[in-house]
Amino acid sequence: MERNAGLALVAGIVATAVALVALALVALPSRTLTIDELREGVDFVLGGVRVQETYFHDLSQIDAGTTVAFLVHFPDGARENLSMVFQTFLCTDVQVMSLHRGPGVLLSSACGSSSVLVALF
Repeated sequence: MERNAGLALVAGIVATAVALVALALVALPSRTLTIDELREGVDFVLGGVRVQETYFHDLSQIDAGTTVAFLVHFPDGARENLSMVFQTFLCTDVQVMSLHRGPGVLLSSACGSSSVLVALF
């Protein structure tokens, strides 16, 4: 009986976490950046958070992926560097989250995608 209650608790926690991620990706401000936008460099404000691209290196033509870095400026004056490597030819999902407490920033690139989703959570 106790084991079933423990499993139900774990299942509830996992379901809540999945729902929060889905809510963050759907209901909160987000922007999808194409590879062309990233090549040119981006600097924008999303829900009061400034996202400034600071580095871009594209080796996707030789299957080595693309590296992009951002400096994120939060409304309270805090700043955080976030970087990620994503690959357009290989099937890898990549997610990077800021450590800042409310609002936070999520960078995400889906399997084989040549774009990056920037979302607040």
